[in-house]
Amino acid sequence: MATLFQGLGFNVHGYDYGRSLMVLEDTLAEAERGLSDKRERIVAEAAEYEAGGKRIGEWADDGRKIWDQSDAYSFDLELIDEGLANIRKAFVIALYHSWERMVGQWAEVGARADHAELRGGVEKKGVTPHARLNAVRDLNNALKHNSRQYGADLLDSWPELTPEGFALPDGYRNGNGSVDWFSVITIDDKQMREIISALRASGPEAFPRTAEPVVQETGQA
Repeated sequence: MATLFQGLGFNVHGYDYGRSLMVLEDTLAEAERGLSDKRERIVAEAAEYEAGGKRIGEWADDGRKIWDQSDAYSFDLELIDEGLANIRKAFVIALYHSWERMVGQWAEVGARADHAELRGGVEKKGVTPHARLNAVRDLNNALKHNSRQYGADLLDSWPELTPEGFALPDGYRNGNGSVDWFSVITIDDKQMREIISALRASGPEAFPRTAEPVVQETGQA
């Protein structure tokens, strides 16, 4: 007797989607690792420079500092820290776009389908969307479009992505005040993993979990 998994029904959309998420996830990890490694090197160089005693830079005739090498180190660290803070946000947009594109093809709802239509297509395919899927939609639109509506909705769907104590300006939902959502939103490592998990669980799979293996009898030689 041989068990042949013909009933698994390989899904090319699921394969492509899984690969796209994996590539984006790996690329994010490499980018973060590269920035973190560079930060460690600059911190070490700055400490060595401060301990060395010899200053590198330019000073005015009256002794006022024009620039010092320590300023360059500080500037580089600021840029790296900003990059580390924002790189996950950029990848959220890329990940959500991948979900939109692949689900649109897989569920056959059209290239211009909105989130509700895409979610409905997922459900019609027999897949239950992840509980965080709508929150990821809110997050994507707040980051990508600085959307007033979705930024405000994000405070309800996933408030932990904003600083503790953050509050909307008075009358914000009615058009008053402004918020720079890209600057306000913070995404830690655990939250990033949950975002990826939500998108992965809400799309096609190469081998659907609901499929059953087919058992075939083989004759004796």
